[in-house]
Amino acid sequence: MTEPNAPHRRRYARTRQAILNAAQQIVAERGIEGLSMRELADRIDYSPSGLYEYFRSKDELVATLCVEGHAALAQHLQTAQNLPGASASDRLVAVGLAYLAFAAENPDRYRMMFNTRSPEPVSLEHVSTSPSFGVLVRVVHDGVETGEFWTQKGYGVLEQAYYLWALVHGQAMLGLTMFAGSPTDFDVLNRRVLEEVAAGLRA
Repeated sequence: MTEPNAPHRRRYARTRQAILNAAQQIVAERGIEGLSMRELADRIDYSPSGLYEYFRSKDELVATLCVEGHAALAQHLQTAQNLPGASASDRLVAVGLAYLAFAAENPDRYRMMFNTRSPEPVSLEHVSTSPSFGVLVRVVHDGVETGEFWTQKGYGVLEQAYYLWALVHGQAMLGLTMFAGSPTDFDVLNRRVLEEVAAGLRA
């Protein structure tokens, strides 16, 4: 088979990204339930059958959107924790607040990222290599390395990071569901919870 030339590869990459951008726009407007290959084809003036040259199925398209979503979340968290001279506790709180902000600003994208079941069972060790969770792992690891955070047998860096992830994910989902539109100032409450948890990790 002849290797595609450079212009062809560039056209392919541009079209593929246009499909992903349009799909993400549909999800933002209508939720994951509103995403269909036919609607997507209409949105970019493309034939439905042509989309399958880029993605074999809607499931593959959604999986790619999830990967891109986690990469965007990771970048958001990485920027938030980049606080020169800050303690691990302060960085941890900053990451938690950035996580909540990402979910609040991208509700349908966030729900899609976490409501899509992995095709295979995933271990905690495996998920620790993901870009978004990896930021949290590194902050906890830095705190342990400097002696700011404690660890004990069976509750090390991964377990602590998981606990914090479960906490902010729960906060995020409650904010998008049960407490959506609530008059309670959850920004203040969430910050306090995160500060208390960070204080509890200090050695």
